[in-house]
Amino acid sequence: MDGTFACDMRLAVGAGAGYVEENAYRILIYAMVQAVVFGAGVVLVLATPLAQTATRLMLWVIGLSLLISAPIAWLLAPMTQARHAREMNERDPTRSFEI
Repeated sequence: MDGTFACDMRLAVGAGAGYVEENAYRILIYAMVQAVVFGAGVVLVLATPLAQTATRLMLWVIGLSLLISAPIAWLLAPMTQARHAREMNERDPTRSFEI
């Protein structure tokens, strides 16, 4: 043995590999959605007469953006994965690309 370590991730992760990958993708989408929802909330607070109470309202914007973004990302992630799969299959019809 030469002291190196080789590992096949399919064997290490097991049957739940697709589930882990899908949730990792949803977390990435969540971060982007949360940034957009937070930005919209900040604009809503600061660009309206609500700016006078911005210090209290910003806490609500942070909390609501964290909560609202989760279901949006959960619904948006499979749609973007399906779009990617369709594009890959259109490029190379002989390739079977599954979600």
